[in-house]
Amino acid sequence: MTHVPTHLEYIITELLKNAFRATVESGKEREPIEVTIAAAPHASEVATGAVDGFHATQSPHRASSTPGVTIRIRDRGGGISPEVIPSIWAYSFTTFADEDVMGMGSASGGNGTTDALNKISGAGGNSSSLAGLGYGLPLGRAYAEHFGGGVQVQSLWGWGTDVYLKLKGLGN
Repeated sequence: MTHVPTHLEYIITELLKNAFRATVESGKEREPIEVTIAAAPHASEVATGAVDGFHATQSPHRASSTPGVTIRIRDRGGGISPEVIPSIWAYSFTTFADEDVMGMGSASGGNGTTDALNKISGAGGNSSSLAGLGYGLPLGRAYAEHFGGGVQVQSLWGWGTDVYLKLKGLGN
Protein backbone atom coordinates (compact mmCIF):
# COMPACT_ATOMS: atom_id res chain seq x y z
CA MET A 1 0.00 0.00 0.00
CA THR A 2 1.22 3.48 -0.74
CA HIS A 3 -0.37 4.91 2.40
CA VAL A 4 1.80 5.96 5.30
CA PRO A 5 0.67 3.73 8.21
CA THR A 6 -0.07 6.70 10.50
CA HIS A 7 -2.36 8.27 7.92
CA LEU A 8 -4.11 4.99 7.23
CA GLU A 9 -4.63 4.47 10.96
CA TYR A 10 -6.05 7.98 11.25
CA ILE A 11 -8.52 7.46 8.38
CA ILE A 12 -9.79 4.10 9.62
CA THR A 13 -10.01 5.29 13.23
CA GLU A 14 -12.11 8.31 12.20
CA LEU A 15 -14.44 6.22 10.05
CA LEU A 16 -14.90 3.64 12.81
CA LYS A 17 -15.47 6.34 15.45
CA ASN A 18 -18.25 7.81 13.33
CA ALA A 19 -19.86 4.38 12.86
CA PHE A 20 -19.59 3.51 16.57
CA ARG A 21 -20.99 6.87 17.66
CA ALA A 22 -23.94 6.69 15.25
CA THR A 23 -24.73 3.13 16.32
CA VAL A 24 -24.62 3.88 20.04
CA GLU A 25 -26.51 7.18 19.79
CA SER A 26 -29.27 5.53 17.76
CA GLY A 27 -29.75 2.97 20.54
CA LYS A 28 -28.68 0.03 18.36
CA GLU A 29 -25.62 -1.02 20.35
CA ARG A 30 -26.35 -4.66 19.61
CA GLU A 31 -26.17 -4.14 15.85
CA PRO A 32 -22.78 -5.03 14.44
CA ILE A 33 -20.61 -2.66 12.49
CA GLU A 34 -19.49 -4.58 9.43
CA VAL A 35 -16.05 -4.07 7.95
CA THR A 36 -15.47 -5.61 4.54
CA ILE A 37 -12.10 -5.59 2.79
CA ALA A 38 -12.05 -6.44 -0.89
CA ALA A 39 -9.34 -6.33 -3.53
CA ALA A 40 -9.85 -3.51 -6.00
CA PRO A 41 -10.05 -4.45 -9.66
CA HIS A 42 -6.89 -4.44 -11.77
CA ALA A 43 -6.16 -1.25 -13.69
CA SER A 44 -7.00 -2.97 -17.00
CA GLU A 45 -10.53 -3.73 -15.76
CA VAL A 46 -11.03 -0.12 -14.70
CA ALA A 47 -9.63 1.23 -17.98
CA THR A 48 -12.03 -0.89 -20.03
CA GLY A 49 -15.00 0.05 -17.87
CA ALA A 50 -15.44 -3.56 -16.68
CA VAL A 51 -16.32 -2.37 -13.19
CA ASP A 52 -18.16 0.57 -11.71
CA GLY A 53 -16.01 2.25 -9.09
CA PHE A 54 -14.33 5.46 -8.14
CA HIS A 55 -13.59 7.94 -10.90
CA ALA A 56 -9.83 7.71 -10.96
CA THR A 57 -7.64 7.85 -14.00
CA GLN A 58 -4.93 5.25 -14.45
CA SER A 59 -1.55 6.27 -15.76
CA PRO A 60 0.12 3.82 -18.19
CA HIS A 61 2.89 2.90 -15.74
CA ARG A 62 0.27 1.85 -13.14
CA ALA A 63 -1.31 -0.71 -15.48
CA SER A 64 0.92 -3.51 -14.20
CA SER A 65 0.71 -2.50 -10.54
CA THR A 66 -0.93 -4.53 -7.88
CA PRO A 67 -4.55 -3.69 -7.25
CA GLY A 68 -5.45 -1.75 -4.17
CA VAL A 69 -8.19 -2.52 -1.70
CA THR A 70 -11.56 -1.09 -0.88
CA ILE A 71 -12.66 -1.11 2.75
CA ARG A 72 -16.37 -0.76 3.46
CA ILE A 73 -17.54 0.22 6.94
CA ARG A 74 -21.28 -0.32 7.36
CA ASP A 75 -23.31 0.73 10.37
CA ARG A 76 -26.98 0.62 11.31
CA GLY A 77 -26.81 3.95 13.15
CA GLY A 78 -29.78 5.59 11.45
CA GLY A 79 -27.94 7.23 8.57
CA ILE A 80 -26.99 10.82 8.00
CA SER A 81 -29.78 13.37 7.95
CA PRO A 82 -30.45 14.81 4.47
CA GLU A 83 -29.97 18.30 5.92
CA VAL A 84 -26.48 17.35 7.13
CA ILE A 85 -25.20 15.50 4.02
CA PRO A 86 -24.05 18.65 2.15
CA SER A 87 -21.87 19.66 5.13
CA ILE A 88 -20.07 16.41 5.98
CA TRP A 89 -16.95 17.29 3.94
CA ALA A 90 -16.63 20.82 5.38
CA TYR A 91 -13.80 21.42 7.82
CA SER A 92 -15.06 22.39 11.28
CA PHE A 93 -18.54 20.97 10.64
CA THR A 94 -19.48 18.67 13.49
CA THR A 95 -22.54 16.99 14.92
CA PHE A 96 -20.74 16.84 18.26
CA ALA A 97 -22.95 19.16 20.37
CA ASP A 98 -21.83 21.46 23.17
CA GLU A 99 -23.93 19.33 25.51
CA ASP A 100 -21.80 16.30 24.58
CA VAL A 101 -18.67 18.20 25.55
CA MET A 102 -20.25 19.44 28.77
CA GLY A 103 -21.39 15.91 29.59
CA MET A 104 -17.84 14.62 29.26
CA GLY A 105 -16.56 17.33 31.56
CA SER A 106 -19.16 16.82 34.26
CA ALA A 107 -18.62 13.06 34.19
CA SER A 108 -15.03 13.62 35.29
CA GLY A 109 -16.11 15.81 38.18
CA GLY A 110 -14.77 19.16 36.90
CA ASN A 111 -16.36 22.40 35.90
CA GLY A 112 -17.23 21.10 32.43
CA THR A 113 -15.32 23.52 30.24
CA THR A 114 -11.76 22.72 31.30
CA ASP A 115 -12.35 19.00 31.57
CA ALA A 116 -14.14 18.93 28.22
CA LEU A 117 -11.22 20.78 26.63
CA ASN A 118 -8.81 18.25 28.14
CA LYS A 119 -10.97 15.41 26.84
CA ILE A 120 -11.07 16.84 23.31
CA SER A 121 -7.36 17.63 23.30
CA GLY A 122 -6.52 14.08 24.34
CA ALA A 123 -5.11 14.94 27.77
CA GLY A 124 -6.22 11.56 29.04
CA GLY A 125 -4.45 9.79 26.19
CA ASN A 126 -7.62 8.04 25.11
CA SER A 127 -8.94 10.26 22.34
CA SER A 128 -7.85 12.01 19.17
CA SER A 129 -6.62 15.57 19.51
CA LEU A 130 -9.16 16.59 16.87
CA ALA A 131 -12.12 14.71 18.35
CA GLY A 132 -15.42 16.55 17.93
CA LEU A 133 -13.91 19.47 16.04
CA GLY A 134 -15.12 18.52 12.55
CA TYR A 135 -11.86 17.37 10.97
CA GLY A 136 -12.34 13.59 10.83
CA LEU A 137 -14.06 13.06 7.47
CA PRO A 138 -12.52 15.93 5.49
CA LEU A 139 -8.98 15.27 6.70
CA GLY A 140 -9.37 11.51 6.22
CA ARG A 141 -10.57 12.08 2.67
CA ALA A 142 -7.69 14.51 2.00
CA TYR A 143 -5.18 11.89 3.18
CA ALA A 144 -6.77 9.17 1.03
CA GLU A 145 -6.86 11.41 -2.05
CA HIS A 146 -3.27 12.56 -1.50
CA PHE A 147 -2.17 8.94 -1.86
CA GLY A 148 -4.39 8.30 -4.90
CA GLY A 149 -7.40 6.78 -3.14
CA GLY A 150 -10.68 8.21 -1.93
CA VAL A 151 -13.55 8.11 0.53
CA GLN A 152 -17.18 7.77 -0.51
CA VAL A 153 -20.22 7.94 1.78
CA GLN A 154 -23.61 6.38 1.04
CA SER A 155 -26.25 7.00 3.65
CA LEU A 156 -29.78 5.70 3.93
CA TRP A 157 -31.64 8.01 6.32
CA GLY A 158 -33.41 6.01 8.99
CA TRP A 159 -31.26 2.94 8.44
CA GLY A 160 -27.48 3.41 8.34
CA THR A 161 -24.38 4.42 6.44
CA ASP A 162 -21.82 2.72 4.22
CA VAL A 163 -18.43 4.38 3.94
CA TYR A 164 -16.00 3.17 1.28
CA LEU A 165 -12.28 3.79 1.63
CA LYS A 166 -10.35 3.06 -1.54
CA LEU A 167 -6.58 2.61 -1.29
CA LYS A 168 -4.25 2.13 -4.22
CA GLY A 169 -1.71 -0.69 -4.37
CA LEU A 170 2.03 -0.29 -4.61
CA GLY A 171 3.52 -0.52 -8.10
CA ASN A 172 6.31 -2.91 -9.17
